[in-house]
Amino acid sequence: YPSSAYVEEAYLLLGESFHKSNRMNDAIQAYEALLGKFPQSANAPQAQYKIGDAFFRLKRYDDALAAFQKVISNYNDREFAAQAQYFIGSCFKEKQDLNEAVNSYLSVINDYPDVTSVDVQKLSIGIFFQEVRMFDLAMKAYTQVAKVTKDPEVRLEAQYYIGETLY
Repeated sequence: YPSSAYVEEAYLLLGESFHKSNRMNDAIQAYEALLGKFPQSANAPQAQYKIGDAFFRLKRYDDALAAFQKVISNYNDREFAAQAQYFIGSCFKEKQDLNEAVNSYLSVINDYPDVTSVDVQKLSIGIFFQEVRMFDLAMKAYTQVAKVTKDPEVRLEAQYYIGETLY
C-alpha cells in the first residue's frame, strides 16, 4: 500500500482523526509524515497549519509560531496564511508579548482584507484591541468585517461592536 494513490489522503485523515481525538503528538507525526513524503501536495498548507494548531493546543507556543510561520513563508495559500497569521498573534498573546500580538493581528487586517474565512477571527482581533484600549484599531477590524463578510450574522455582530466601541 505505500505506493497507493491514497497514501497522501490517508496521512491527512489520520492526522485529522488524531487531532479530533485530542492526540496532538500523534496528529503532528501524521502531518509531518505527509509533508515529508508529499512536500508539494495540495494538502501541504493544511497539514502545516494543523501542525501549528496542534502545537498551540499543547501550549508549545514557540513550536506553534515556527509551524505557522512556515505556512506563510512556504505556501501560496492566502486562506491558510491568514489563519496562520491570526494564530501567530494568539501565540504572542499567550506568551504575554502584546506588542508582537498587536503587530501580528494588524497583519491579518492589513495583509488579508479580502480573506473572509477569517472574519470571526477578525472580530476577536477587534475585541482584543478594545480590551487593550486601542479603539481605532478595533474600529478598523470591525469595519473591515462589516464591509466584506458574506455572513449576515457576522456582519450584525461587527456592527454591534462598532456601536459598542463608539459608545
